[in-house]
Amino acid sequence: MTSTHGCATMVTMKTTKAIKDRLEYLRGEIEAERISYEEISELQSLADHIEPGDVLLLEWAGVPEHPEKAAKPS
Repeated sequence: MTSTHGCATMVTMKTTKAIKDRLEYLRGEIEAERISYEEISELQSLADHIEPGDVLLLEWAGVPEHPEKAAKPS
């Protein structure tokens, strides 16, 4: 009898690594000042995977600096 749980975990780990690798590639494109609009759109779609303290990627992904303040009515 085989377990599919271990396989699903491996896929998740590979996916997470692929996302992190892609974020680092996009960081390089930003730093080299050659990121395309398509890559910016991709970065925006990956915003949930960006570390909270990664100001460069969060800024380029269009994530508000203080989302909790933006959510409160004035």
